[in-house]
Amino acid sequence: MKKRTRRIISVFLLLTLLFSSALPALSAAAAGDNAITVVNADPSAVVGYAPYVLPPEAAGAEYVPLTLLQSGSLQASWPVSGGLQTQASGADAFVDALTAFAPGVDLKAYGLTRAQAEKMMNDTINTRPELFYFNGIYFSMDGNTVSYIWFMYTAAISVVKAQAARLAAEVEYILSLVPAGLSQVETVLWVNEYLAMNVYYPVIPANSAEDPYWFNVYGILANGIGVCQGYALANCLLLDKLGVTCAFVVSDQMNHAWNLVRLDGQWYHVDTTWNDGATEYHLLDVPGYVNHNYFLLSDSVMKDANHSHHDWVAPAAATSNTYRNYFWTKTTSALAPLDGKWYYVADSNTWVSLGGNYNNSYALHSYDFADASDATVGSIAVSVRPVPTNTTTFKAYRRTPSLASFGGKLYSNDGKTIFSMDTAGGNRVTLNSENLNEANYQSIAGFAVQHGQIRYGVFDMSSSTGGTLYFNYPGAILAAAPTMPPVPYFTVNVQDNIDLCYHEPFKLISTPQATRIEAEDPSLVKVDADGTLHNVAFGKDELTGVWVYGPDGQYTYVIVAVYTDWWQWIIWILLFGWVWY
Repeated sequence: MKKRTRRIISVFLLLTLLFSSALPALSAAAAGDNAITVVNADPSAVVGYAPYVLPPEAAGAEYVPLTLLQSGSLQASWPVSGGLQTQASGADAFVDALTAFAPGVDLKAYGLTRAQAEKMMNDTINTRPELFYFNGIYFSMDGNTVSYIWFMYTAAISVVKAQAARLAAEVEYILSLVPAGLSQVETVLWVNEYLAMNVYYPVIPANSAEDPYWFNVYGILANGIGVCQGYALANCLLLDKLGVTCAFVVSDQMNHAWNLVRLDGQWYHVDTTWNDGATEYHLLDVPGYVNHNYFLLSDSVMKDANHSHHDWVAPAAATSNTYRNYFWTKTTSALAPLDGKWYYVADSNTWVSLGGNYNNSYALHSYDFADASDATVGSIAVSVRPVPTNTTTFKAYRRTPSLASFGGKLYSNDGKTIFSMDTAGGNRVTLNSENLNEANYQSIAGFAVQHGQIRYGVFDMSSSTGGTLYFNYPGAILAAAPTMPPVPYFTVNVQDNIDLCYHEPFKLISTPQATRIEAEDPSLVKVDADGTLHNVAFGKDELTGVWVYGPDGQYTYVIVAVYTDWWQWIIWILLFGWVWY
């Protein structure tokens, strides 16, 4: 065959290689078959936020990250809730700048050393936890003194402003739930119960990343999830708003944080994290479970073998045992305030025997702080299917019912139902009767009232290794959820990845929320102005991605697998061989 003919055929094969696979894909995209839509979504779907961009003036400045669990960071002069009165000069300017979301603050007039400025940073977050949205500072020095500090925000300014508004609204809603006329000790008790009932302590798999929001008040109060730092900071934030003095306590040896509170001139330890901790079933955070073993304790009790706290740094000594044996030690269920009294369900020492039915009656009590009276006012019966005989780890299978008060009513549960009741445990109205699988020994584990809705957990006791807890089931709605300022979450509603064949377009339908789409590696993926993706790397078989940005700096990442199909390789080989030979 003549060379000219071979060239004509080669051109035809090349055009086939480049465009034949694109035609069906284009028609499919036009029909919407392979299109995906950019949408606003729930925060749990967010991949991340675009990072805050420092001003160019901060180039060359030294970065110091925010550190909370730091040995020796708390001193005897450590400021407690209510402000930064004991701090070095410049603290007011520092806080004012952060509150205004300024890029930084000029500190030349205050003559602070680097160590003083760094301490001021850590003191600020521990005494003003509502300023959760910065995580470090950049220093500009003039000799031995700090001339200027740039703030490193946790996300774009528009995002942290929205988050701050959301937190403020959440705090306002929480405070609206506090019953009128509580004493200070009752106030501390109410906040302890609220955090235990509304915050989930995450089970962190090995080698997994920790969410930075778990460590601050936004994660605890707005997202409802967090770890000890977040619990302790949120406890102080709420107590400060309610007029109770609170301090942040840390043990570097324990890698743990909790609080001291001051009542009638005496300091007491409160560990809201461990009060919301592991149950007797060795499962974290069963809904409705509140362990009161770490509430209003002295130093000596916190250090004993039953409480195991040690090597902490705190602003004062806690010497009083006034509340050591108060009524809350009788229950591992939440305490419910109603009409001037506190109701609780007393724990029982009746245990389940393997292969036997569990039928037990729990005493409903009321406690009156005015005269320290504790009365039995009713009872709640719990009945569940037998525990299987092959189960080996249920020595601690006792089922104290949950208890809550909301909207002027008490709520509790038995093995199968959640119900409202009067203050004597009578006049019950069943709110839900779940279709629990008794063959798998399922029963209600407990519940909590969160934002006016009951959320509950289910135990499946069929496992011979100790059973499984399924939690966060939605239950009855008791009141409309509060309207919160939106935080503009941004994600892509799509499968985990896109398979993008060579020269085959894939259309991302961009709503107004998507401001731009960028390829991680333009040598692999080309992005058109209308959001269409193209694989431009023949012969590559790699994972890459595209970034989809929202209007407020948020972004989400979509994985793109670029590849070349087998028939495209055959055409290329034939074309190469035809031309060469």
